[in-house]
Amino acid sequence: MLLNQKQVFMESQIVANAKLQHLFLQNQYTFYEKFRRSFTTDILLAEETTLPQSSVEISQDKVFATIPDISYQPIKTDSIIADIESKSVVWNLEQITEIVEGKISNVLGDYYQEMDSYPIRTRTPLPPFMFVSRVTKMTAERGKLEPCMIEWEYDIPPDSFYAVHNQLTGLIPFEASHAILLALAYIGCDMMFEGKLRCRALDSQIEILDEFPPPGETIRGEVFIRQLIKTNNNFLLQSEYNCYHKDRHLIRSKGTAGYFSEADLKNSRGLPAFAVPKEQTIVKRHFSPPLTCSKTKFSDSDIQALQEGDFSTCFGDAYLTKKPFALASNKLLMINRILHVDPKGGLWGLGQIIGEQDITPDHWVFEAHFKNDPVMPGVMLIEGCSQVLFFYMYYLGLHTRFENFKFTYSQNVTSTVKFRGEVRKEENKVQFRITVKEIDDSADPCIIIVSEIIHNNKVIGIYDNLAVKLVSNT
Repeated sequence: MLLNQKQVFMESQIVANAKLQHLFLQNQYTFYEKFRRSFTTDILLAEETTLPQSSVEISQDKVFATIPDISYQPIKTDSIIADIESKSVVWNLEQITEIVEGKISNVLGDYYQEMDSYPIRTRTPLPPFMFVSRVTKMTAERGKLEPCMIEWEYDIPPDSFYAVHNQLTGLIPFEASHAILLALAYIGCDMMFEGKLRCRALDSQIEILDEFPPPGETIRGEVFIRQLIKTNNNFLLQSEYNCYHKDRHLIRSKGTAGYFSEADLKNSRGLPAFAVPKEQTIVKRHFSPPLTCSKTKFSDSDIQALQEGDFSTCFGDAYLTKKPFALASNKLLMINRILHVDPKGGLWGLGQIIGEQDITPDHWVFEAHFKNDPVMPGVMLIEGCSQVLFFYMYYLGLHTRFENFKFTYSQNVTSTVKFRGEVRKEENKVQFRITVKEIDDSADPCIIIVSEIIHNNKVIGIYDNLAVKLVSNT
């Protein structure tokens, strides 16, 4: 009798484990499906019933030899930190620059000579868009695609053009996470893919926890690669990123990136236009701004006037000059003109604004991001979204409440960013369509928006819950 009970118990455990495994695989399949609707390749498919063949064939004996069919489970931070010292690899700025701009084998040895033969390989952007001064810790292992971490520091130049009015935008702290590419290069991913795939960011969930430091300071970052998911000729990786200034935690984010072929990237279908869930009820709201502008379009010269502090030329005589005034440093400016402003437009009735930027092949960022693989950085497009919002806050006259003020990102607000397309090195335009979701008309006014990034008549990116407020700068 006791034996039968034990057998029944064991059988029930086997069934329970099988159900749990089935549930895990279902969740994994659901994860894939979120991306498949945006692309036409074997990993990111449109909604066809048959699976198309990838445009790139890679020898199967060379790919993912160390990755099991079931993706890695998330691992605890403590288990990584406990093993850091025994596996640490440290590079200084000279070594990092050689890895990125020169030959990786000159720093890491002959094992990487094959990677040097690939025109396009995994690397961070070049200076002045490389935000890594030194790598201080790393647990990645050569030839092994498995969870790992990398930690680095970046010394922000005192005269950095990424700052305006001695204040950094979010660009450097956001983009500094590209140090993860050094870990992937050290692993040797390009040799596994025979140099045929390119690494691109897909999704991020971002929390800003504290104000960014001024130029001349040092920030520290760490990325934990938590999970690697393979399918046929591609793979996705999920990571967590933290950025610090001294003992202050500035940013916490989770992201997904992947390796894709040239055809994968060109055939992206983009994203659907932003829409709220059907179950969400939207109530139109009314906001009475401190100032009202009669203009609904703003030319290139209007934007330049605003950059120079000439508010009356840009908005009208009622707008007094206040400082700071520039939307960004001239080198970082991502708005040429405003195509349309409707202060009562959008789903919430609080405003919709469309800004536009001309893209030219001689834009300085294409030489830095990336070598032999020029593409507009996603954070530059995010910067464009922020600048259109800054413009709208001026348009409403919210700055007139302060004698001296600054823009700052609202803390402890979770934002999401998605990209399903890219802006390449060619004559073109990109538009930023922002829709205001909320206006907090308090002592420190705050606006929350969703921004759609539009390129070649399709939405290639959505930045949801971007929250910016004005505060006194005393």
